[in-house]
Amino acid sequence: MSNNDYYEKKKHGTDDFPAELYSVEEKHPHYVMPLHRHSEIEFVQVISGRLELYLDNVMYSLSAGDIAIVNGGTLHRADPYDCFYRCFVFDPDMLCGRKNGSVSKYILPIVDGEARITCHIGANDGMLYSALCAVFGLMGRKNRFFEIEVTAKLIEAIGLFYSDGLIEQAKETRNDKRRRQAITSVIDKISESYSERLTLADLACTAGLNEKYLCRIFREYTGQTPIDRLNSTRIDNACKLLAQKGVSVTEAALSVGFDDLSWFSRVFKKHKGVSPKEYRKRIDEMSF
Repeated sequence: MSNNDYYEKKKHGTDDFPAELYSVEEKHPHYVMPLHRHSEIEFVQVISGRLELYLDNVMYSLSAGDIAIVNGGTLHRADPYDCFYRCFVFDPDMLCGRKNGSVSKYILPIVDGEARITCHIGANDGMLYSALCAVFGLMGRKNRFFEIEVTAKLIEAIGLFYSDGLIEQAKETRNDKRRRQAITSVIDKISESYSERLTLADLACTAGLNEKYLCRIFREYTGQTPIDRLNSTRIDNACKLLAQKGVSVTEAALSVGFDDLSWFSRVFKKHKGVSPKEYRKRIDEMSF
């Protein structure tokens, strides 16, 4: 998942079957899930260890076997602790399209954000839990007819969410909405302008908030300060440049907004655990 833009633009699955399963363990480049959102629904299943999942700034502690539901449009991030987890991302519109009908009238409110699915499902949720586990299993195996089997299980799960009373009208206070808009405006600004000279004052101006308040609510939602987010975005983009042949460490640093090479090296090592030169060496070794 891209952590350079809070609104994920990555395509999941195919046009005919917009769904994909991702397995995430410690060596995965996005083991620590950065703050982002997408229009698709996501099921997160913990296989082992513990995962602290933040959904619109509410933390859910998930243990082995637990499944969490990330509704479309939800700002979310996660901190894993010796954890192996899987993420199933799908476009709920694939279950019915935009036609009126007996299935569409239940799916479309979820697609349009008017209704929200409850967040936390455990093994004691019986048939619903079994249906969700079946989705993960079918996506992992991808047998000959997995698309129709997965679609059938998803429709079954949606039906069980309704019958178990686990779908409700979306609710958001005016203050929550303002805070969300402020956070996303700052992350959007960083995503678009990380290579430019940006200060905390610039980001506070973007959010329409004073610097102290922005830092407080930004940390609540993201676990980072605005400047930490700016630096991590710059470093992630520097890594992409360093993976390219012919791009020097100095060129990568200047391209992502650092004009002090020693400061770039210190920030890089803080985020990646190695210096830019060591990172480049690892990339070169992996290419052989």
